[in-house]
Amino acid sequence: MTLLIGAWLTLYPVTANAAALPTGFNVITSPLPIKISTAPGKTIHLQLRIKNQGAQAEGIKVGLMKFAATGTTGTPDLFNLTAKDSYGSWVHFSPQQFTAQPGV
Repeated sequence: MTLLIGAWLTLYPVTANAAALPTGFNVITSPLPIKISTAPGKTIHLQLRIKNQGAQAEGIKVGLMKFAATGTTGTPDLFNLTAKDSYGSWVHFSPQQFTAQPGV
């Protein structure tokens, strides 16, 4: 079984004092995409890394969404999972929300 995972990052408001770094949301994620091969019933743990290169702390929320190309040009788009997407229960993130400090 092969599963391709895409993590979508969403912001929630966080304030912090910082200077000298550029302003605005500026994070690096690694590694993405992730291709996982496993056997049914086997548990696998993977580490995702996010580095905040911005000037202030950022609230990060990690979740699973569907990816598809849409329109006549194949524009990338993200969609929420539905009840039909049973594979959504196979993936768990811990923690699901955290604060990424500047430079970390």
